[in-house]
Amino acid sequence: MQQIEILEEKIRKMIDIINDFKEENKKLAAEVENCQKKISEYEAKLSESNGYKEKYNELLQEKEVLQGEKDMVKSSIERLLKDIEAVV
Repeated sequence: MQQIEILEEKIRKMIDIINDFKEENKKLAAEVENCQKKISEYEAKLSESNGYKEKYNELLQEKEVLQGEKDMVKSSIERLLKDIEAVV
């Protein structure tokens, strides 16, 4: 009889441990879901930032092209002015 009571007590403790485990498992699952949401948000922000970075690089390239054109126009104007001075 005493062995049955001891066994029943051990079973109750095991059930309590299992219930605690289930509760902790639910908490961890919720925390994992929350972390996944945060990761998704960060990935979206990173993707958006990469889009801005690409646009920035495109603008830098366009700036370099425009700077080259500006220098070419400037040198052409200077040559024209020298030619005009030579004629005058």
